Amino acid sequence: MAEDSFGKAIATLFLILGIAFFPLLLMQNNVDSMSRAAAEEAVQDFADNARSTGYITQADYEVLRAKLVATGYSYHVQMLHRSKTVVPDSDMDEGYRTSYKAYNFEDIVAYWEENDGVYPMKNGDFFQILMTSSTPTKASSMLGMLYGNSGTIQSIPAGGMVGNQKN
Repeated sequence: MAEDSFGKAIATLFLILGIAFFPLLLMQNNVDSMSRAAAEEAVQDFADNARSTGYITQADYEVLRAKLVATGYSYHVQMLHRSKTVVPDSDMDEGYRTSYKAYNFEDIVAYWEENDGVYPMKNGDFFQILMTSSTPTKASSMLGMLYGNSGTIQSIPAGGMVGNQKN
């Protein structure tokens, strides 16, 4: 008889946890989806603006950071600017080859500090940005409790070829 009541107590506990846990999980999943959509839009707008204007400004970056903070998650930023250069090809008499010199986020920040917060790029350059959340999403952390993992990290890439359409 005691074993039967113990089983009922455990079943009741799981039922109560399920009734409380799954609606919270669904709610948090919706919040995470909205946060991800807002972050993706902010990163894409930043990348599109940088590509179309041909420069990255510190002010635009601060606006991006403010939009990302509003999502409720902290993000790690990685930026890469590959500057297109054309150099004579030593293998051919009159040929040229295209190469790219890479500048990372630290290089861009250093340039901002020396040049009034504006980092220029040229037509044909490539710009990439990758924002990675510092912590797992809340819904994936809740699911992680069930599956025994720590949850998933959001990663948001954007970028492309610089067009300098506004110059």
